[in-house]
Amino acid sequence: CTPVTSNPGTCGNPITLNCNQPHSGTVLNGVSNFDSYSCGGSQIGNEKIHTITLTQTTDITATLTGLTDDLDVHILTSCDASTCIATGDNSATATSLAAGTYYVVVDGDVANLSYPNGDYTLRVVCTPVVNTPMCDNATVVVCGDELTNQSNVNSPNNISEYTGCYNGYNNMIGGEVVYSIDLQAGTSLGVILNSDFQSFVTVFSDCSFNGCASGGTSNTGANFTISATGTYYVVVDGWQADPTGNFDISFDCTVAAVAGTCGSPIDLSCGVPFDGTTVGGESLFDQYSCAPNQLLEANEKIHTITLLQPSDLTATLTNLNGVDLDVHILSYCDSDSCIARDNTAAVAQNLPIGTYYIVVDGFTGNGNTPTGSYTLTVDCNPLCATSQVTVNNTICSNDSILFSDEYVNLAGTYKDTLVKSSGCDSIVTLNLSVEPAYVTSLVQVICQGDSVLFRGDYYKESGVYGDSLQKTTGCDSIMQIELTVMAPYFGQETETTCSSSNFTFGTQTITESGTYTEAFQNVHGCDSTVTLDLIMSEEIETSLVEEICQGDFYNFGNQILNATGSYSQAYQSVEGCDSIVNLTLIVKVRPIISITQNDGDLTSTQGSSYQWFLDGAIITGATDQVYTPTENGVYTVETVAFNGCGNTNNYTIQNVSIEEAGNINLLLMPNPSNGVFTLKTTEKVSYKLYNVLGELVSTSNVNNLKHIIDITSKDNGVYILRITTENNDLIIKRIIKQ
Repeated sequence: CTPVTSNPGTCGNPITLNCNQPHSGTVLNGVSNFDSYSCGGSQIGNEKIHTITLTQTTDITATLTGLTDDLDVHILTSCDASTCIATGDNSATATSLAAGTYYVVVDGDVANLSYPNGDYTLRVVCTPVVNTPMCDNATVVVCGDELTNQSNVNSPNNISEYTGCYNGYNNMIGGEVVYSIDLQAGTSLGVILNSDFQSFVTVFSDCSFNGCASGGTSNTGANFTISATGTYYVVVDGWQADPTGNFDISFDCTVAAVAGTCGSPIDLSCGVPFDGTTVGGESLFDQYSCAPNQLLEANEKIHTITLLQPSDLTATLTNLNGVDLDVHILSYCDSDSCIARDNTAAVAQNLPIGTYYIVVDGFTGNGNTPTGSYTLTVDCNPLCATSQVTVNNTICSNDSILFSDEYVNLAGTYKDTLVKSSGCDSIVTLNLSVEPAYVTSLVQVICQGDSVLFRGDYYKESGVYGDSLQKTTGCDSIMQIELTVMAPYFGQETETTCSSSNFTFGTQTITESGTYTEAFQNVHGCDSTVTLDLIMSEEIETSLVEEICQGDFYNFGNQILNATGSYSQAYQSVEGCDSIVNLTLIVKVRPIISITQNDGDLTSTQGSSYQWFLDGAIITGATDQVYTPTENGVYTVETVAFNGCGNTNNYTIQNVSIEEAGNINLLLMPNPSNGVFTLKTTEKVSYKLYNVLGELVSTSNVNNLKHIIDITSKDNGVYILRITTENNDLIIKRIIKQ
């Protein structure tokens, strides 16, 4: 028998809707029961009937999109066209509806149909009506919404502290922006907040705002775990430091699979009690084909039981504790496939192999309790006994046996279930033993030219040789020999030793370099001939002559030397032989350096090279024996003598500048200049012009009382002018070319 399933979308089998979740359907396979509606409109085409259940006073708007025909939408208080409370071509709104179940009908006008399919998408937006002003102004959102350019600048500040949510943040002085969203139990709500102020987001389960939902609060967003189905409020608020501004917000939902539904039924085992509850379940089935006059509008839990052979089933409810629950047996997850039901024990007989659905549902009439805990036990009574057949078999290690359509070759126990023509099982058990192959192995090594006797044959080449024997079980027993023939060895070696010692090579004692041959025997007694190239290294003696300057040291092996003399040091060569090095060390005298001043110049003792320093800093380019100082300070010269040793000395200049002589008037202008200077004097003078490196730039005898000094071709910088009068008075001027 095949149960007749009523077409979904009728009064007897309406399509269940959830707030804010779209449903796509078609009126093509609908029925035409309603032709006119009390709230207006005449539709004689097919209709589809849906239900929406409200848990509190709510405004609802039913909207049609994706239309291919002329379809209207109607909202009814019961499945009767005379109870219509709102209608519209594409959208209908009903306000302040009390908690309960309402019918949403999509109907078509045959006269205006231009396409035969009649497809539609229906979405019912639910806005709870609450007394709190904040909730009145809440923006209704659904999972997946992304809102941009939001702001709390003009929002009122109604909440300054969030009890149990913020861990010390209580100065929430910004305005609140509230969003409402309908969520199912087990949903993980991810709120992502991107703001330009110090913002916080919190989720509440009602408009009291006394405790936040599981997940806490965050200034950038967070994940909130929803424990019960209902309307939740998402509040964006600002803290005291920076409480107002603009923000973007998005709502992501992940709905966990709820155990006890068609999509995730609870698996049962025969005879094993299951403790469960209908609290938190879904209400998908309100009427069952095996009891069409009884309404069970409470939550149900759906279970499955799988039969591996034909059986009778008895599903029993216990431990109800006053909860009015019924039990139903379905052939598949559809209330129209009900094959048995009862208040506490449903019985279905002669069920074939397959999976069946056991539904525990609640009865809502008579003021009873329709949801609660229960214990469900399904007893399975097979209609025939299972026969058992055991087979014992032994095979050889290189054989296999066909069992259950597969070849097996490993020892063990195998089972196969066969279904007889009666539908009953016959279980065949195979106990398989595998007789191992016995292998006896010998390992033999012989020298080339020899042979070995094995199983009546002589062998003289390397290889594995075997012979098979058969045991009483019929399986093979193998004897084998692994033979290795050692060829004569001819080796070549090279050794190096010192001439002061002897070298032993086999039976020979060697005292000089040369090539030698010796015969040996390896561990197997086979001949081995080795040729040796021997090198006898002589002792090496080397002489060195080294020079150092007075005060320096010379590292010679483990000796540190600073005096003239002859020294010896023993080393080892790379061959490990002695090597003697004789050293003649000469210590050279360092020069005594002096500095003299003459006519403003500093002159060093003569040597091969010079370097002048001022106050310890090197003077670039000052590498001559004579240096003309240009400023006060301590001048040092480092002079290297002709023997290669160097030394230093210092000279302090107290005042490098000399004022004009009292008996001469001298004028130098302009200073600084572009390179042309005018020198006016009251008597004849001579001058020398130096750059800052002490290099002579220009010299002249001035016979006229007015003289032009032209250094326009020279680099910009500071120059030193040394003027000598007729009375040998010295005048030093510093001029600047720029």
